[in-house]
Amino acid sequence: MSRTTKFYYWALICCCGATVCTMAFPWFSFDLSVMACYGFCVLPAIFVPMLLIAVFLVRNSFLRWEHILMELSLLFLPLCFIYYFLMWHVPNITGKINLQTSLRTALPAFWVALGLSIAMFLLYQCFWHSLKRQRKASAG
Repeated sequence: MSRTTKFYYWALICCCGATVCTMAFPWFSFDLSVMACYGFCVLPAIFVPMLLIAVFLVRNSFLRWEHILMELSLLFLPLCFIYYFLMWHVPNITGKINLQTSLRTALPAFWVALGLSIAMFLLYQCFWHSLKRQRKASAG
């Protein structure tokens, strides 16, 4: 692996770990002294994609089908976070989707997790294109 590819690889691993770490903090709350909804609530929905991401990063072979699964997993994370952002208060508190409520109650840890999940997708794109360029250079 070239230095650039290694940089993207390790940055991707760090972003993945940081995203998981943000789940230990409250993501949403009307009043932190009364109740907070932590990031771990979204863990069942993202367990399989995070497991796929971890397996592919450890294996480090990156075949074509693995690339497709990795991209789908990385796209699923921000979509899942946005869905949770819009729906977390619906079942027990408000009973309806309300963007203003979601925006008002989102805490910094949620925004950091969302930003990191988007950064993971972008870093993976850079990593994949760097890896493809490296493979073409070594083959040609």
